[in-house]
Amino acid sequence: MERLNYEVRLLFVSYNKSIADNIIAGIEEEGVPWGIADDRSELFSKLGIGLVVNNYSVALHIMQWQIPYLSIDNCNEETARRMGENAARLAKNLPLHNIK
Repeated sequence: MERLNYEVRLLFVSYNKSIADNIIAGIEEEGVPWGIADDRSELFSKLGIGLVVNNYSVALHIMQWQIPYLSIDNCNEETARRMGENAARLAKNLPLHNIK
């Protein structure tokens, strides 16, 4: 299967609209293209960056690592937006925002 040329890929295990919308808004604010992965095998973009969203839990993955780069449980809307921004900033090789 051909990979799409997105910078950040999203995989929704369990969908929460508010969290998903804020993650996407954070990525778009940074001006980075994104796409949705159908399954884990499609998670990583050409840069190896992906976000897994399971209801209120969000994990930022880098393909080379076996564990998530950054993982947040009980994510609120503000934190979800920051996770999206950080995934995009990682794609642009910029410093990440602090997450409280």
